[in-house]
Amino acid sequence: MHLYGNQLIYLPDNLGALEEIRILDLSDNKLIELPISIGRLKKLRRLNLRTNKITELPEEIGDLDNLIELDLRENNIREIPDAILTLNNWRSSI
Repeated sequence: MHLYGNQLIYLPDNLGALEEIRILDLSDNKLIELPISIGRLKKLRRLNLRTNKITELPEEIGDLDNLIELDLRENNIREIPDAILTLNNWRSSI
Protein backbone atom coordinates (compact mmCIF):
# COMPACT_ATOMS: atom_id res chain seq x y z
CA MET A 1 0.00 0.00 0.00
CA HIS A 2 1.47 3.31 -1.08
CA LEU A 3 0.30 6.36 0.88
CA TYR A 4 3.35 8.55 0.38
CA GLY A 5 3.05 12.31 -0.05
CA ASN A 6 -0.54 12.65 1.16
CA GLN A 7 0.05 15.09 4.05
CA LEU A 8 -1.31 12.49 6.52
CA ILE A 9 -1.07 13.59 10.14
CA TYR A 10 -2.41 10.41 11.74
CA LEU A 11 -3.36 6.83 10.93
CA PRO A 12 -6.58 5.20 12.15
CA ASP A 13 -6.44 2.60 14.91
CA ASN A 14 -8.05 0.06 12.60
CA LEU A 15 -4.92 0.05 10.42
CA GLY A 16 -4.12 -3.31 12.02
CA ALA A 17 -7.19 -4.83 10.35
CA LEU A 18 -5.35 -4.73 7.00
CA GLU A 19 -3.62 -8.00 7.81
CA GLU A 20 -2.59 -8.90 4.24
CA ILE A 21 -0.41 -5.82 3.66
CA ARG A 22 3.18 -6.67 2.80
CA ILE A 23 4.46 -3.20 1.86
CA LEU A 24 3.41 0.03 3.57
CA ASP A 25 4.91 3.25 2.25
CA LEU A 26 4.01 6.21 4.45
CA SER A 27 6.93 8.40 3.44
CA ASP A 28 6.70 12.14 2.93
CA ASN A 29 3.73 12.77 5.21
CA LYS A 30 3.32 14.61 8.51
CA LEU A 31 2.82 11.65 10.85
CA ILE A 32 3.88 12.17 14.44
CA GLU A 33 3.09 8.67 15.71
CA LEU A 34 1.95 5.21 14.67
CA PRO A 35 -1.07 3.42 16.13
CA ILE A 36 -0.25 0.42 18.32
CA SER A 37 -2.37 -1.68 15.97
CA ILE A 38 0.58 -1.59 13.54
CA GLY A 39 1.84 -4.64 15.39
CA ARG A 40 -1.03 -6.69 13.94
CA LEU A 41 0.33 -6.37 10.38
CA LYS A 42 2.03 -9.78 10.67
CA LYS A 43 2.76 -10.13 6.93
CA LEU A 44 4.36 -6.69 6.61
CA ARG A 45 7.81 -6.94 5.03
CA ARG A 46 8.63 -3.32 4.19
CA LEU A 47 7.70 -0.23 6.18
CA ASN A 48 8.78 3.16 4.85
CA LEU A 49 8.32 6.02 7.33
CA ARG A 50 10.89 8.34 5.79
CA THR A 51 10.31 12.12 5.99
CA ASN A 52 7.66 12.39 8.69
CA LYS A 53 7.60 13.94 12.16
CA ILE A 54 7.61 10.74 14.19
CA THR A 55 9.23 11.11 17.61
CA GLU A 56 8.76 7.59 18.96
CA LEU A 57 7.72 4.15 17.81
CA PRO A 58 5.28 1.87 19.64
CA GLU A 59 6.74 -1.26 21.24
CA GLU A 60 4.28 -3.24 19.11
CA ILE A 61 6.48 -2.63 16.09
CA GLY A 62 8.53 -5.50 17.48
CA ASP A 63 5.62 -7.83 16.68
CA LEU A 64 6.28 -7.48 12.94
CA ASP A 65 8.03 -10.84 12.59
CA ASN A 66 8.28 -10.69 8.80
CA LEU A 67 9.67 -7.15 8.61
CA ILE A 68 12.86 -7.03 6.55
CA GLU A 69 13.10 -3.31 5.80
CA LEU A 70 12.35 -0.29 7.97
CA ASP A 71 13.16 3.24 6.78
CA LEU A 72 13.06 5.85 9.56
CA ARG A 73 15.22 8.54 7.97
CA GLU A 74 14.28 12.21 8.30
CA ASN A 75 12.17 11.86 11.45
CA ASN A 76 12.63 13.09 15.00
CA ILE A 77 12.91 9.69 16.68
CA ARG A 78 14.54 9.97 20.08
CA GLU A 79 14.72 6.30 20.98
CA ILE A 80 14.33 2.99 19.18
CA PRO A 81 12.23 0.44 21.12
CA ASP A 82 14.15 -2.59 22.35
CA ALA A 83 11.46 -4.77 20.74
CA ILE A 84 12.85 -3.91 17.30
CA LEU A 85 16.14 -5.54 18.23
CA THR A 86 14.40 -8.90 18.58
CA LEU A 87 13.36 -8.94 14.91
CA ASN A 88 15.40 -11.51 13.01
CA ASN A 89 15.76 -10.50 9.39
CA TRP A 90 15.30 -6.75 9.27
CA ARG A 91 17.60 -3.99 8.13
CA SER A 92 16.99 -0.36 8.87
CA SER A 93 17.69 3.04 7.46
CA ILE A 94 17.77 5.47 10.34
